Amino acid sequence: MDKYIIKFVLDRKGLISDYHCPFYEPSYYTKKEVLGKNWFDFLVSPDDYEKSMKHFLYTLYSFSNKKEEYKCHMKLKDGKDELFLLHNEINKLDNQQVIIKCEQVEELK
Repeated sequence: MDKYIIKFVLDRKGLISDYHCPFYEPSYYTKKEVLGKNWFDFLVSPDDYEKSMKHFLYTLYSFSNKKEEYKCHMKLKDGKDELFLLHNEINKLDNQQVIIKCEQVEELK
């Protein structure tokens, strides 16, 4: 599968306020299914919850324009976990929001 970017916008509480996926994939959620859900509870694999929360809080409260990058397993609609490279950045239009861009990563077997 080709690499792609899926974009989520989270508010201060981690609720998904916007979502963009540039293609249809049956194992991925639709915008209607994710809006208003808590990013950490709904999409982040339990093993990566703490790491993802740490990066989210750093991005939200560090007041630096540094982009946070890390790998995280996300829960898919089909019940599987998939590894993504995440890029967190503060929303320049609303500094109370974090934009998370997700890029698929091929895992080494």
